[in-house]
Amino acid sequence: MNKDMNKDMNKEKESKIEITSDIKKFLSLPEVNKIIHHNGSYDLSLLTGDASQRTYYRAYNNSDNSSYVVCRDKSCSDIKTLEQYDFWEVYNFLRKNNIRVPEIFHVDLTNALLLEEDLGEISLLSKMSSIDSLQEEYNLYESCLDLLIKIHSQKLTSLDGPATGAHRFANRYFDRQKYEYEIDFTKTHFLERFLNVKFTEMETEIFNSAFSKIISVLTKQKNYFTHRDFHSRNIMVKNDELVIIDFQDARMGPLQYDLVSLLDDCYYSIDEENHKQLIKYYWHNWAQEECDSSFDEFMEVYCYMAVQRIYKAIGSFAYIYYNKNSPKYLVNIGRAMERLKYFLINSDDFELNKELISIKQILFKYYYGNYGN
Repeated sequence: MNKDMNKDMNKEKESKIEITSDIKKFLSLPEVNKIIHHNGSYDLSLLTGDASQRTYYRAYNNSDNSSYVVCRDKSCSDIKTLEQYDFWEVYNFLRKNNIRVPEIFHVDLTNALLLEEDLGEISLLSKMSSIDSLQEEYNLYESCLDLLIKIHSQKLTSLDGPATGAHRFANRYFDRQKYEYEIDFTKTHFLERFLNVKFTEMETEIFNSAFSKIISVLTKQKNYFTHRDFHSRNIMVKNDELVIIDFQDARMGPLQYDLVSLLDDCYYSIDEENHKQLIKYYWHNWAQEECDSSFDEFMEVYCYMAVQRIYKAIGSFAYIYYNKNSPKYLVNIGRAMERLKYFLINSDDFELNKELISIKQILFKYYYGNYGN
């Protein structure tokens, strides 16, 4: 075991918690025991979670220094068969197509518990803290784009028809209803709750009309398998291998959705020159042959997608603060808002420039005026 892993394990052992009766029973199941060789000497530590319905624990075996992750997933508490479980369905699809995900050793639907591979503590985001050069940053993100191209190349749709195949996620789309829900979500949790803002009737009409036109463009794009949360916190690094997590909400959407999620996430700022070259890398190695458009047209859609995606993320940060009683994501709002402004004002040559500027004027009037007061 390497030094970093030892350090991670020691940290988790210091914060160990009492093993609950249901997890103790789960670890003692014959089908689980034959995998982990349970002998009663496990320590359990709570791992940091996000806004999902899942809670993760590390089960650490003191006798052989092995570890596994136990996941409590409330979303599967009412599910009777694995075939009805979204996480399981997407997991099997990705594994079948040789896309690296954490191995699932056992699922207990009755108690909503899963036994998973322990990926350690190193995410792409934490990996970025140890880089020594912009070239290293570029190389890491280029590897992520290679993985993203592999994900996007999974063929699940016809060009002008509904999704094909038996997968439920292949019939979920980023459609107008979904986009409008996300826009309203941020309005509720960020503008109204966090900033205590209420638009005037005219502002509401202008704001909604502008986003409606953005959505019209986004829903005209071809649809591909989309991870939906492909960012630096959801890409783990284990033995120099990239492993994706949090894929259960996958659906069909534009190529730009995951691309924006990765290159313009709200946790890490990629060097601007690297950012430009990485988009070109994705374009030349995949999107150019897939899109019936020029690079400039592709980038215009990227801009609209960034506006929608970043705006939604801001709403999520406010939601987590109020509904999960967790302030840790509030620090990301400032970066997200400034990045959102960048896309809203760097749009002179775009068809919806007027609409983007109107969003900027209304939104930042209240953000700069109210935030922190």
